[in-house]
Amino acid sequence: MAIVQISRIQIRRGLQQDLPQLASAEMGWSLDTQRLFIGNGLTTEGAPTTGVTEILTSHSNILSLLGLYTYQGSSTGITAVTGADVSHPITRTFQSKLDDKVSVRDFGATGDGVTDDTAAINRAIQQIYNLVYNDNSTKIRRTIDFPAGTYLVSGTILIPPYASLRGDGRQNTILSSANVTAPIFKTTDSQFNGTGSTTSRDLLIEGMGLQQTGNASLITSAAMMLDGTKAARFVNMSFRGNTTANASLNNLVYITDTVSSVRGVTFDQCSFTYAGSGVNIVAQSTGISSVRIDNCYFDNLSNVAYYTSNTVAGVSTINNYYGTVGAVRKIGFNGNLSSVGGISGTTPTGLILGQQQTNTTQVVSIPTGNATVLTTLATGAGSFDYQLDNGTLYRYGTFSYTSTGSAVTFEDSYTETGSGLTANLFANATGNLSITTGTAATLKYNLKQYITFS
Repeated sequence: MAIVQISRIQIRRGLQQDLPQLASAEMGWSLDTQRLFIGNGLTTEGAPTTGVTEILTSHSNILSLLGLYTYQGSSTGITAVTGADVSHPITRTFQSKLDDKVSVRDFGATGDGVTDDTAAINRAIQQIYNLVYNDNSTKIRRTIDFPAGTYLVSGTILIPPYASLRGDGRQNTILSSANVTAPIFKTTDSQFNGTGSTTSRDLLIEGMGLQQTGNASLITSAAMMLDGTKAARFVNMSFRGNTTANASLNNLVYITDTVSSVRGVTFDQCSFTYAGSGVNIVAQSTGISSVRIDNCYFDNLSNVAYYTSNTVAGVSTINNYYGTVGAVRKIGFNGNLSSVGGISGTTPTGLILGQQQTNTTQVVSIPTGNATVLTTLATGAGSFDYQLDNGTLYRYGTFSYTSTGSAVTFEDSYTETGSGLTANLFANATGNLSITTGTAATLKYNLKQYITFS
């Protein structure tokens, strides 16, 4: 038969606060919160409790409906007792449980390599290290996660005191910037504006890479700038410029002290590549000391791996690799440097304390014929003890030298068993140390020298 009328079914509706008690199976719609409810009915009708039950919609707060969370740990084979006893477990809402972890993606960052994530990342940091409470409250602070991805940034990310930022690995979480005049990371005070009572301190940033993609000849800013920073660690990070060409002024990390003194800054398992210099440490005001660079990788740097100005006190390096770099280090003449166990190309840099360097023992096979160049002597004075032998004949000696950079004077004092080695150790005017022998032999030596830093 033909349909002549369609009935309209309506349910109760109103603001959330005005919805009345719903009768059994009666439905009600909250206009302001867009949520749907149905009446439970009376206990005399068999309902377990009076009141209403929410019907799930796209506007429901599902976390508030899940009940309470109690850690059990049953996957370990033992159910944990979280409270005073089994009968009194500690309960939490699911919302509070999820809030234990925070990600930049919770604040709108995408890491898709296309979207500008500058505002979202700064918003995350400023909310977690709140402008109002950052000086005296630890409760709001927690580690901000940067899930794997490429986060494009067009401006500077401000790093306040106590910040802890963690990525998924220096080749997995990348912050990429084409801005040639602004750093990607820059330390700031507790109010993010220069007026905070707490300056940069107690930082931990790990597992991410900072990459500059702008024209290398135009880059005037470091990838990361630390000013007046104390007690900071940077672990498993990559600092990468665009190219080594025309990049002699570009420093990947710039450390200075215009805001306050710098104390206790450590780089561990970091890489510095494709720029002018890796780490540039310049004291301008209140002093810089206790900078450590350990287990790091420097390569494709046209200028120097690390540089310090004259008044920097206390720089130490351990177990670093220096590939294609203009120079390993430039240290101001007042610089207090300790360096152990690095390697430049294939040559160990040995032990450096202050301005005295002791290389690790070298073992070199010396053929007959043309001179074999061993190393280039540093400007200054030094010596090395050596042993030369072919298994039968032995020569023991001490080679001492003084080099001005354009002239070298040297003396070779030795004792030799037999005369078949007919060895000659000598240095030319530019400091190239060479040896010739009358028969194939093995040379072992350990160079000790005073280094004149520029």
